[in-house]
Amino acid sequence: MTKISVVVPIFNASSRITKVLDSVLRQSFPVFEIILINDCSKDDTSKVLEKYIEDNKKITFKVFDLKVNKGVSFCRNLGWDNASGDYIAFLDSDDFWNQNKLEIMSNIISSSEVDLIGHNYNEKGSSLNEFFIFNPQLVYKISFYKLLIRNKFQTSCVLIKKGIKERFDTSISHSEDYELFLRLTAKKYNVVYYNERLTYLGRPQLSKGGLSEKKMKMRIGEIKTYRSGLYIRKIGFLLPVMMIYSFFKSLIKINR
Repeated sequence: MTKISVVVPIFNASSRITKVLDSVLRQSFPVFEIILINDCSKDDTSKVLEKYIEDNKKITFKVFDLKVNKGVSFCRNLGWDNASGDYIAFLDSDDFWNQNKLEIMSNIISSSEVDLIGHNYNEKGSSLNEFFIFNPQLVYKISFYKLLIRNKFQTSCVLIKKGIKERFDTSISHSEDYELFLRLTAKKYNVVYYNERLTYLGRPQLSKGGLSEKKMKMRIGEIKTYRSGLYIRKIGFLLPVMMIYSFFKSLIKINR
């Protein structure tokens, strides 16, 4: 059985983190461990986590309490580095999983050698108890150029093989997840996508309060992402074209 480690970066999430973790514990496919990184929260997140862990002793938790706020990329990398599972599933502290998300992901992983797998998401509400039937026809490979044109991945929807040496770039504060995903496809890792909405985003993309609220910084982060992928593929001459495309997308609000 594939061992899946769940990595959850947390910052000031005491009011919602138990619901987020409940969506992990009720998975039809058992998680191997849950790694919690409390990124110097100023609320009572630590107390909430302490009680939650005490109430769920059958699950293996690893907890890191950071004394200085390091940002989401650092937290994800820290969890990744300290995971013992075969694959890392990331979950942000605003988001929730449908109950058989990991079961479907494990079916795909067990049938092929996958380095990164992602799936679709729902922003407008869904039944977290809805049970989806695995459909192999919804699985398809993601190429570098397909991902370059449109990022189909959201971090709470992906699983990454533990042994991959790549990591989130901590120098990028916006579109840092997209940069990693595009870098993986540029380096020809096996990246696949499952077109089913298995995650509910508690905070929609580009909403107030999230990193993506600052749209200009998102554009700059996206351009850095393009540059990273294009230079790996040695086609950096396309960067001006992608810069124009990025700002065009922001005008017509292409998100996925």
